[in-house]
Amino acid sequence: MASSGQDPADEWDWLSRRLVETLYAESLSRFGGTPGLRDEGLLESALAGPKHLARYEDPSAYELAATYCEGLLQNHPFADGNKRAGLLAARAFLFKNGYRLEPEEAETVAAVRQVAAGELGRGELAEWLETNSEPISEE
Repeated sequence: MASSGQDPADEWDWLSRRLVETLYAESLSRFGGTPGLRDEGLLESALAGPKHLARYEDPSAYELAATYCEGLLQNHPFADGNKRAGLLAARAFLFKNGYRLEPEEAETVAAVRQVAAGELGRGELAEWLETNSEPISEE
């Protein structure tokens, strides 16, 4: 922990549960799927993962975004659309923290499917997010 006594997790602009549920609902209305929260505890666990990482390590924004994505994909808290929710959470976290994720659609689909299948780990996903993101300019 920082010597000032401040929680290291306080430096980030986190996603609220409400925002993640809104992104999820909007993706279902646009792309279809079965609505509903399958397990509240699994959603809370996925949302807590990045904060836990920030408190005990010194992660980049990309590592935290990857943790949101991986947590939602692995926990399957929603009845349907968990891959979309994971990707949207990663994208929203990066945006709230000054980065724009702009990958090619086919590459995005492949990366998210690889994460869901356990073929792409959190570190590799973080690298992919960094490669496909750019800082948001303040012009």
